[in-house]
Parts: sequence; structure tokens; C-alpha cells
Amino acid sequence: SAASENMLFYQGKAHKLSQVTFHIPMKKGKEDYLKPWTFTSDDGRFEMEFEPVLDRAACLDYKVIVSDQHQVFGRMSGKAILDDGTEVNIKDVMCFAEKVHNKY
Repeated sequence: SAASENMLFYQGKAHKLSQVTFHIPMKKGKEDYLKPWTFTSDDGRFEMEFEPVLDRAACLDYKVIVSDQHQVFGRMSGKAILDDGTEVNIKDVMCFAEKVHNKY
């Protein structure tokens, strides 16, 4: 889509990121949320490694209403390029990433 929710906040300023892909490892055909992930952006401005610590998961399946949610907390390390071209390197910053599937 033309819009995304991907933002980086640095020193009180918001920097809009393009499309970011979550590379979540697979195990036996299913996503393994507690194995290390990587994040990449289609414009190369956001390249991170993510070391999960906790998967706060909830799943409801009432056939007509389905909600499968994973809010994964962990440490992120890598580099980001700000809107002005400044490269920011981060190491072990606590954060979270979400993967949510809703159907109704």
C-alpha cells in the first residue's frame, strides 16, 4: 500500500521509513517467533537484527472471527539511515515487534 506505520524516532524527531520486511525464521512450516529475526527495508535505510526475549501471544478462532497475535519483545541491533542521510548504529536496544492476523 502507499502508507505504512514504519517510523523511527531519534532525538525527538520522527523519520519515516519505507516498507520494512520482518524475516521471521520458520520451523516445521511455522514461524518460530523466539529465534533471531532480521528486518530489512526496501530502500536499505533500516537493517536490523532482532533477538527475541518474550512472545506475548494470543489466539482466538471462532471461525467467523479469528485473531492470531504475536507481540514479541527483544533486543535490536543494526543501522538506520535518517531522513537527512545520517547513519545511526544501535546495539541491544529493547523494543518490540508485532505480527497480527485478524479476520472478521
